[in-house]
Amino acid sequence: LLVYFYTRPGELRQLQWEDVDLEHGTAHIHQATDHETGGRKATKTGVARRVPIEPPLLPLLQAMHDEAGGNGNVIDLPNDHGLARSFRLWLSKAKVDRVELHQATPTRKSMTVYDLRATGITWRAIRGDDPLKIMHCAGHTSFQTTQIYVREAESLRAGFGAVFPPL
Repeated sequence: LLVYFYTRPGELRQLQWEDVDLEHGTAHIHQATDHETGGRKATKTGVARRVPIEPPLLPLLQAMHDEAGGNGNVIDLPNDHGLARSFRLWLSKAKVDRVELHQATPTRKSMTVYDLRATGITWRAIRGDDPLKIMHCAGHTSFQTTQIYVREAESLRAGFGAVFPPL
C-alpha cells in the first residue's frame, strides 16, 4: 500500500475507509499519526491531497473494504519502531535477499519502509507522469524534492519494465 499510494507511513496509518473512494478511484490523504501522542494530526506539510488509486490496487482494496465492512482504518500498520527490521525479515522470507536491500555500508543504505513510498514516486516518474502531478500526489512542497525522483527515473527507465504491476 505504501508503494501504490506513495504515502508516508504515518499517513497510511491514519487512512480511513471513508477517505477511499473506490468508485472514483481516489484516496483523500489528509491526516497522519502524531508520533508524540499517537493521535491524529495534519499531514507533514499540512496540505491535504487526493491521490489516484493505481488500477492494479483496486481489486485488493475492494476485497479489504468488503472484509472490513467499509469501516475503520484501511490497514493496521504497526508503529515505526522496528518496522524496517520486520520489513527486511519479510523480504528475506520472500527470498528477496540482495545485499543492497539488507546491509548498510559506507556506500549502501539498507532498505527501510520509507523507501516503499520512494518506490511509488519513482515508478510514477518512470511511467512518465507529469512531474507537477507527482509533486502534488506525493505531498511535496518543493519541486526540487520531486526532481530527485524524476532524475532517478531517468537513469532507471531504459529496460525497466512495467510499473505498478498486478498484485
